[in-house]
Amino acid sequence: MTTKPDYESLFRASPYPSLVLDTTLTILDANHAYLKVVDRPAQELLGKSHFDAFPDNPTDPSSTTNSKQVKSSMERAIASGKPDITPVLRYAIPVGGSDTAEFVDRYWNAVHTPVFGDNGKVAIVVHNPIDVTSLYIFNRNSKADPEGSYGDEESSENALSRAQLHEAMTRVLKDERSHLRNLFNQSPGFVAVTMGPDHVFEMVNNAYEKLVGRCELLGKSALEAIPELFDQRLKAGLDSAYETGRPWVGHGIKVDIRSKDDGNVVEHYIDLLYQPFYSPDNKVVGVFAQGHDVTEAYKASIALQDADRRKDEFLAMLAHELRNPLAPIGAAAELLQRVKLDEDRVKKTSAVIGRQVKHMTGLIDDMLDVSRVTRGLIELESGVVDIHQVVSESVEQVSPLIRSRRHELTLRLASQTALVQGDKKRLVQVLANILNNAAKYTTEGGHLVLCTSVEDQQVLIEVTDDGIGMTPQTVTHAFDLFAQAERSSDRSSGGLGLGLALVKSLIGLHSGDVICKSKGLGQGSTFSIYLPRLGKSEQAALSTGSENVTQPVPAASLKILVVDDNIDAAEMLKLLLEAMGHEVLVEYGALRALEQAKRYTPQVCLIDIGLPEIDGNEVARRLRKQSENATAVLIAVTGYGHDSDRVSSLAAGFDHHLVKPVDTSALTSVLSEIGKH
Repeated sequence: MTTKPDYESLFRASPYPSLVLDTTLTILDANHAYLKVVDRPAQELLGKSHFDAFPDNPTDPSSTTNSKQVKSSMERAIASGKPDITPVLRYAIPVGGSDTAEFVDRYWNAVHTPVFGDNGKVAIVVHNPIDVTSLYIFNRNSKADPEGSYGDEESSENALSRAQLHEAMTRVLKDERSHLRNLFNQSPGFVAVTMGPDHVFEMVNNAYEKLVGRCELLGKSALEAIPELFDQRLKAGLDSAYETGRPWVGHGIKVDIRSKDDGNVVEHYIDLLYQPFYSPDNKVVGVFAQGHDVTEAYKASIALQDADRRKDEFLAMLAHELRNPLAPIGAAAELLQRVKLDEDRVKKTSAVIGRQVKHMTGLIDDMLDVSRVTRGLIELESGVVDIHQVVSESVEQVSPLIRSRRHELTLRLASQTALVQGDKKRLVQVLANILNNAAKYTTEGGHLVLCTSVEDQQVLIEVTDDGIGMTPQTVTHAFDLFAQAERSSDRSSGGLGLGLALVKSLIGLHSGDVICKSKGLGQGSTFSIYLPRLGKSEQAALSTGSENVTQPVPAASLKILVVDDNIDAAEMLKLLLEAMGHEVLVEYGALRALEQAKRYTPQVCLIDIGLPEIDGNEVARRLRKQSENATAVLIAVTGYGHDSDRVSSLAAGFDHHLVKPVDTSALTSVLSEIGKH
C-alpha cells in the first residue's frame, strides 16, 4: 500500500526555517524551525504583515534599509515568478514579542521562492532565511567556538552545527559572487582589473570585451592581448597609475581598435579612469580600469561645433555678398541724384541697378528655397521632362559666366531619349547650380565637360571640370548646409554655401541621388546626378513638363491705389506704374488709405502687408467690406514670401501675392489680365 505524502507534516518537521506569505506579504503560516529561530509563538505572527510582525528597530535606522531589501526581494520573486536571493543582511528582530522594546541583531541570508496557484499565477511566496549569525560572531572573536551559542539568549543545542555553518557559508559566498559577477558584467561602462606591472587581465566585463572585440583576455598582459590599443596613449596612463599609486583620468581619448571580425580599424573615443588598488601592506598590486565609449557623443559634439563654425562663416559671407550689390546700387542712386544724365547714361545706370537687384534677389531666393526644402514645404510641379531640354536651358543660364571666364564647355549628350518625371524648373535650377559652381571654381581658360547617359532604369548627368578640386574633407561635406570650398580673400568665387545643399535636397525630392568626386586639390571635380528614368507606360500616364510661355501684353490703363509705409518703395512703384500708362494714387498709412479708397474707387490696390497701424491683411478684409471697393482687385506686395504668408493673404481677401522686389514681368502680366475684363 502506497502512503500519500503529507506535505504539511514535511513542512512542519523540516529543520530549515520556512515562512509562508501571500502576495500582499501577509503571513499565512510558519514552521517549527522558523518559530524557534525567531523565538515567537505562531499566534503573534499569523495574519499580520511580515513587516508589522517584525518592525524596524526605532533606535537603529540602518535596520530600516535592510528590511527594505528583504521586501524588495520578496516583491521581485512575486513579479518575476522566479526565486530571489538576498545578500547577507543584518536584520534586528524583536525578542519575546512584537511589542517588546528589546531587539537582537541577527545576520541572515534569505531565499524567496514563489509558488503558483491553479490559475497559473503566483499565489504565495516562501521565505527561507538562513541564520549565519554564528559565522559573524566567530569572525569577530577568533577564540569563539563555531559550534558555540549565540550568546546567553540561546543554548548550544540551538546553534548551527559545523557542517550546517559550512554549507550556509558556501551557499552565501556562491550567491554573493554570482550577484557581484552579474553586476560587474551588466555595468553599462567597460570595466577591467589588471594585476602587476605587466598589467595582466584578472577580470573584464562584457562591455570591455565588446569594445576591444576580444574575449580571450584573461591571463594575458594588456600589451600581449591588445597590442594595437596599448601601443597608444593608454599604456602610459596604465603605467602611471601603477607606478605612482595615483588615479589617471582621460577624456575623449581617440583610440583605434582592430575589429576581430573583419580586421578593419575602427576609430573610437573613450572617457577612462585608471584607479590603482593596494595589498594589505599598502603596495600597489593592480589597476581598476573603468570607462565609457563616448564615440557618438564626441562625434555629435564635433559636428555641432563644425556646424556652428560654418554658420558663422555663412553669416560673414552673407554680409559680404549683400554689400557687393549694394555698393553699385548706392553709387547709381547717388549719380542719379547729383548729375543730370542723358538718356543713354540713365539706361546704363538703371541696368546696373537692375542687375544688382536681380543678384540680391537670387541670394534671398536661395535662402528661402533651402528653408522651404529643409522644412518639407517644397511642392514639385511634376511632369514628363526631357533631360536634354534641362541641359539646354541650364547651359543658356550659365553661358554668360562661362564666356566671361573664357572656359571651353564640351557637351556629350546621349543619343537615346532621356525622360524623367519631375519639375523641369527645379531640375534646370539644379544643373545650372552645378555648372555655375564648376565655372566659378575653375581658373580662367579652363575646361568643363557635361555628359548624359541613359540606362534601363536611370539617367545620369555628369559635370566634370579641371578646376581647383577638393580635399577629401571638402568632398565629405560638399552638400552640407553652409559648406564652402577654399577661396581667395576677396571671395571672388564666393557664394553662400547653400547651392549644393539645395541641389542635394531637390534631387532627393526627385527620388534621385547626387555625388561628387575629386582626386585632390588642383585636380578638378566631378558631380554626378542620378535620376529614375521613365518607361513608355509611365510617359503616357503623365503630362509633359514643358509649358508654352507667352510674353504679357501691356495692360490697359487702370486706376491703382498703392499702400506702403516705405516712402521710397511706394514712390518708385508709382513711377513704374505710371510709366506703364496707369493712374496711380499713393498712401503711406493704412487707415488713411481705407478712407481714400472710398473716394478714389481704384480698380486695383497694391498693398504692403507689414504696415504699422494695421497690417495689410486687415486692410484687405476692411476693403472687402466697403461697398465702394468690394470688386477691386487686391494684390499683396510684400517681403513675406513663405507659403504660409500666401495662404494668410489669400484668406484675408487678396487676389494675388507678389514678393518684393517685385518681378516687373509678373506684375505686368497680372495687370494685363485685369485690363482685359
